[in-house]
Amino acid sequence: MFKKPTQDLKTSAPLRNSDRKKFRQRVLQQFSIASKVEAAAEANIETKGEKEPDIGDILVPDGILSVKFRSHLDEPGVIYLSPNVPYDPLFFTFGHSNKDEVIIPTVYTLWKVPHLIPTLSTPRAVIPKLSGGADLMAPGVVTCPQDLNTSQIVSISAYIPAQSTSTSTASDTSPSSSSSVPRLSYPLAVGTMAIPSSSLKDDTKGKVVHLLHAYGDHLWSMGGKTEPPADGVPFRHTDDEGGDGEQGEEVVDQGKSGENDQRNEPPRTPSPSPTPIPSQPDLSPQEVSAILRTSTLQALSTSLAALPKSSFPLSASQLYTTHILPSRPAFIPSPSNAAPATTPVDIKHSSFKSLTAFLKSLEKEGLIKTKDIRSEVHLTSFDATHTALAGHQTYKTIGDVEKKAAQKEAREKEDVGKMKSGAIEVVESWRPQGANVKFFEECKLSPSKSYTQPEIRSALQSYIAANKDTLVDPRKQHLIKLDPILASIVLAKDEWIDDMKREDILERLIGSMQPFYSIKFPGEEAGNPKKGTPPSIKIEIKMRQGRKACTLITGLESWKIDPASLADELRVRCASSTSVSDLPGKNAGKEVLVQGKQTKLVVEMIETKGISKKWIKIVD
Repeated sequence: MFKKPTQDLKTSAPLRNSDRKKFRQRVLQQFSIASKVEAAAEANIETKGEKEPDIGDILVPDGILSVKFRSHLDEPGVIYLSPNVPYDPLFFTFGHSNKDEVIIPTVYTLWKVPHLIPTLSTPRAVIPKLSGGADLMAPGVVTCPQDLNTSQIVSISAYIPAQSTSTSTASDTSPSSSSSVPRLSYPLAVGTMAIPSSSLKDDTKGKVVHLLHAYGDHLWSMGGKTEPPADGVPFRHTDDEGGDGEQGEEVVDQGKSGENDQRNEPPRTPSPSPTPIPSQPDLSPQEVSAILRTSTLQALSTSLAALPKSSFPLSASQLYTTHILPSRPAFIPSPSNAAPATTPVDIKHSSFKSLTAFLKSLEKEGLIKTKDIRSEVHLTSFDATHTALAGHQTYKTIGDVEKKAAQKEAREKEDVGKMKSGAIEVVESWRPQGANVKFFEECKLSPSKSYTQPEIRSALQSYIAANKDTLVDPRKQHLIKLDPILASIVLAKDEWIDDMKREDILERLIGSMQPFYSIKFPGEEAGNPKKGTPPSIKIEIKMRQGRKACTLITGLESWKIDPASLADELRVRCASSTSVSDLPGKNAGKEVLVQGKQTKLVVEMIETKGISKKWIKIVD
């Protein structure tokens, strides 16, 4: 839901005290929480003046802010923010109405109260995919609590396997023994169950959790962008879970039973997390340098090889940002495990420390030639026959991934635009006339009705099946012999053909019939069929005053598009002047003029109004 930036983000405002109390009560009820103060009051326990910590106040602090937003799919919602800088998102909801809406905690909240909702676990290598917006698939589930229902809110943690084979007791949870005990990270993603947990088997395929929010997405970036707590939660093994089983089975059972135990316990007030110890980089400077060299070979083999000679010399900064960095591998595994490496692959983390030193080393290899121009190194040429380039094998790069993501985003925007306006349905049909009337009578169909293309195809297939012995040659079943009825329909006067393909017969049959069409606009009933073919919107490029190009659009009225409104939209979209004028002739309609060659933008604008590209005619 937050893999892309939110739209139409309103100004945040603090909740009124009464609204905050209502929201707090909703949170406590939804997550089945009884705060310590309320529990003490119900048990009639005296607190002796000491103020006990309240889970409700931790989850919904005094002064909590709310802000309305719309997702990239135009779905409305509300985000609840902490009252203090950096204003971490705590909860969010979505939908038009507050009635029965579900309150969803963010990872910032789950880092305070990890056991607020049930938790599934997945290998660490899957977490980056979840951060990119992917749903959790069945093969990626390591542990899953029992008795989860479809659409139930759950969190996802990274499963951290034991690092050593040393044994530990069931009650051993000390930090010194954590390396020998499987652990779960703090929750890193939130979603809803796509299937009940009872349906999750070893051979289950498909989605298990529909992702809503994850560490690293745009909702997380609205806050302080803090990292999750470094320490995880160890699995606990009890005697009734079968301690003599294999380790792999033990881990899954522990994960399920442990989760159920956690859900039955009231959330505990979290103690302050210890200051995380900076982790050692998983890639050495020499390894980063080697990856940058490989990325340069990739760039020389692909993007730089496609540049014309006039593009050289190329400045070092442009070479680095435009060609080398996008050519880095899309996935760089850590040498210690299969998880993605966390060390940034750039010049600062390499052994060279400067771009100039890196390029000079490549020049020393004979790969490239450089020259100092105005105190900056420039790439003048490279040796395309170098042995390093000859042995290089191309791979999937970061640039490829970003390009694919941009294309997907563009398609989604296009689909959203079409959904907003609704698609316009065009139904084409044809009525028998002349020689083809006898054909429809033979098929026992009324010659006074109109038929769609699938219906005409079905009639032709039925006719061929009924006369299979005379029309189909067993040795040439893809060809249909033309009997007198078919020949009178599909053959011209001076044409002599014995057989023809089915698709060719269908095309000529439809071409000999009277065309009709009807247009159904969103929210309206389809009109009566009209004779002829559906109208098309004509887009034409013309040159005026010698070299000035302009785009002319006509035929809008048949599709209920106001020319003046379209001209105003195109003026903004194309950043060009537009005008509307009458076409010559009575009731001939209007013509929209846009300065410049704007065919692509005009087509995109018309498609967002629900009109298929099939009905847009481009004349260049």
